[in-house]
Amino acid sequence: MENKIREKALELGYKDCGIIRVGALAGFREKLEERISRIPMGEQIYGRFRSYADPSAENPDIKSIVVTIGPTYRYNVPAEFDGVYGKSYMFDPRTDERAPFFKIRREFSAFLESLGLKCMLGGSFGIQAPARWAAYQAGLGIIRQNNFFYTQNGSYVRIGT
Repeated sequence: MENKIREKALELGYKDCGIIRVGALAGFREKLEERISRIPMGEQIYGRFRSYADPSAENPDIKSIVVTIGPTYRYNVPAEFDGVYGKSYMFDPRTDERAPFFKIRREFSAFLESLGLKCMLGGSFGIQAPARWAAYQAGLGIIRQNNFFYTQNGSYVRIGT
């Protein structure tokens, strides 16, 4: 089934796809607590992400997480934004019906459900899970010291859960 899911993701246009058991998120809590302790106002900024370490606590039906890597380079970004950090935040394929990956995300969800899986997109933003950590645990790339997620194609990607 994992191979079918990955093949479908690639067919739809995702750059990569992996699946992890929800327990693979356990190490996220340790990294989060470390970050909270290192910076002033860490609790106020990052404390709300503690629940991301175990999405099954709020919904026991969650057993596994499918993680996708989608390119963001397909967007027509104005030249004045070249070299600007965070330009991918200008585009959100989870909510913009005109975004290239909005339709693909819905198709992928329907495919997962056709396999008998319960797909929990959680409204428009997916389950409340740490996307970078999930992608790292799925073997789709690495997290560097700058906390960016890097794939074979660089860090300009969109991670979906």
